[in-house]
Amino acid sequence: MKWRLISQLTLFDIGWFLAVFGAGQWLGWQLVITALMLMLLTPGQHRIWPILFAAGVGLDLLLALGEILTFDAETLLPIPAFLIILWTQFSIFTTVLLNRLPKSSLSLSLICGSCGAIGYYLGSWFGAVQLTPSPLVGTLIIGVGWILLFPGVIRFLQKQRSTKMEVKT
Repeated sequence: MKWRLISQLTLFDIGWFLAVFGAGQWLGWQLVITALMLMLLTPGQHRIWPILFAAGVGLDLLLALGEILTFDAETLLPIPAFLIILWTQFSIFTTVLLNRLPKSSLSLSLICGSCGAIGYYLGSWFGAVQLTPSPLVGTLIIGVGWILLFPGVIRFLQKQRSTKMEVKT
């Protein structure tokens, strides 16, 4: 593994921990982690991660408005700041992984669905988010949402990245 990938993985794990266990109490530290992650990106990666970020925040907004995701934290938006920052970190980390993700649509769908569902289930388990109408049903809905949305977004980003790399050569 390259040092950038290991660094991004470590920073994302720290960011996830701060988001889930802090649930908004450690926003400053989350922002520091995000800044470090941004500094590790190559110039081409800076253009790609906002697309994944918009898709992720959009999905969570829909889930929050549909009351699948609920939060204890008082916030002006349907989703709290710690989750928006976590989406930034996830998008940056996934951008670094684009070339390592499977090419098979089925494999990518299974990875996206299971990772999304597990991540939110763990967030619920640790109290950062509540899944309704029950943790199991909420987890399944989120998994389906991730299966339907993210493989297409990731394929689009992979094509964007490969097109930009071909233009450079």
